[in-house]
Amino acid sequence: MRGLAFAFHALLIYATGAAEAVKLVHRLGTLGESVVLSCNYTVANESAYVKQWAKDDRTIVNWNSSSTTWIIRDPRFSIVDNGSLQINNLTASDENIYLCVIILSGVEEDRTGTELTIVDGPNEVTTQIGPTASLPNGTLYIKMGANLSLNCFSQSYPLLVLKWIVDPPALNHSKLPSGDGPALEYTLLSVGSQNQGNYSCSATNPVSNKTVTKTTLLLVYNAPSKHPECYSKIGNDSTQLLLHCMWEKRAYPTPTLHWAEEKSTLGDGRSVLNVSEASDNLEVSLNRSQLYDDQVFKCTGHHPVLGPEEEKSCSLTLKAPYPKGQPLAIGFVGKNVSLSCTEDRSIPVATTTWRRTKEQVEILPSSKYIISQEGPVFTLTIVNCSKEDEEVYFCRSENPIKVMELEVSLTIETSNTGAVIGAFIAVLIVAAGIFIGSLAYSYRDRICLGNAFRSEERNDVLELVDSDSDSDAVYDESVTRIVAVANGHASSLVQIHPIAPSDQDDIKSIDAEKEEENTHEEVLVTF
Repeated sequence: MRGLAFAFHALLIYATGAAEAVKLVHRLGTLGESVVLSCNYTVANESAYVKQWAKDDRTIVNWNSSSTTWIIRDPRFSIVDNGSLQINNLTASDENIYLCVIILSGVEEDRTGTELTIVDGPNEVTTQIGPTASLPNGTLYIKMGANLSLNCFSQSYPLLVLKWIVDPPALNHSKLPSGDGPALEYTLLSVGSQNQGNYSCSATNPVSNKTVTKTTLLLVYNAPSKHPECYSKIGNDSTQLLLHCMWEKRAYPTPTLHWAEEKSTLGDGRSVLNVSEASDNLEVSLNRSQLYDDQVFKCTGHHPVLGPEEEKSCSLTLKAPYPKGQPLAIGFVGKNVSLSCTEDRSIPVATTTWRRTKEQVEILPSSKYIISQEGPVFTLTIVNCSKEDEEVYFCRSENPIKVMELEVSLTIETSNTGAVIGAFIAVLIVAAGIFIGSLAYSYRDRICLGNAFRSEERNDVLELVDSDSDSDAVYDESVTRIVAVANGHASSLVQIHPIAPSDQDDIKSIDAEKEEENTHEEVLVTF
């Protein structure tokens, strides 16, 4: 800019000494390239010619009339096309005002000026968009919810304006920035599906109006946050199994689902199931020959933004049916009887039907047969039983893995007398048990001591003779049986009283009589 001011000063000097003002013509020159500046004189006379070119009040090209040659001070300068000035390999210092002097009939006739402005670029634009990953075709994608950083770089002389543009425009794109300078940075927070599109950074030189743009396609990928859902069901044929795997439909792009058997069952190591498809709902079919009880199948969901450590999957285990119930049932003539079975194990859910006789004729609902279901319990009610209903009945459950049956044998009685007798006998047994238990409880202490039903008290006569006494005193005492004392033995309490000598004869006679009456009685005393 200082050079331009100096050039204008020189132009004023030239214009002051001239007969009329200098007319300026604006030209642009590209840095490093060539430019041709015309003298622009309009005098229609063959004797008119260009005498010199000046810059900064200094002659740079001059016509030598004596030698009829041009005196050129810079090898980058040359005269072409009747006095036009050509400048090669332009530099920033070439930006100035150039004056052309025209000679007509030996007299300086006219001066023309050209204002040369040097420009450069922009030639290319560099962008950085992240955090992103790249598809094989170079398209960038980012995970939904991430923060998007937009960076743009370019070079231009003398000025540069950068601007971000997106197509199609989204609501929050209205604030995409622009600015002067070689770099422009911007961040979009928590990108969503509306932020998907073509992101362009344009670089413009406001002097030359040259614009360069770089466009990048950005996809916003949305990976499912939950695991897939697995379920199974019976196909059109009872031996056909359908496996379903469903993932969130809002995922973008469409995920890939893969069904496989957890453990290979074929002899050559191959799995009976190994299927992949780009879909959010994958259904596969298997037949009974490929299935067995407790077989495990797994569905795995794959998405570009999910790493190996973020695997999403579901699995299911096949279960053969197993109906349970009472194998025997009794009904009465003229009454209703109900047969039931429970099937709550099978995966997929089995089809359960009732059949009768060894030929297994399927029973259909009618006025004779009422078939009902409450959860896993299946009930067959036979209305107004007769002897003809005394048959073998089957609760038959079938899923694609196998068929399982519960056999129920139904007996029809003419009356319920047997039930009454049985109930009476049961009451008697219970009453007898209560009586025996009460009796045992009452004599529990004696039962423990082994003397359950003996008399509680017994009187024994014990004679003690004091050998140290000269009078040979005799003692008489009644012994009373005492049961269950602290030492765990049955003990006798003995009280001893002395008898006077005068009474000894009477006692002896009494003892003699007792001995005769109790010749076989024994006295046992335990201390």
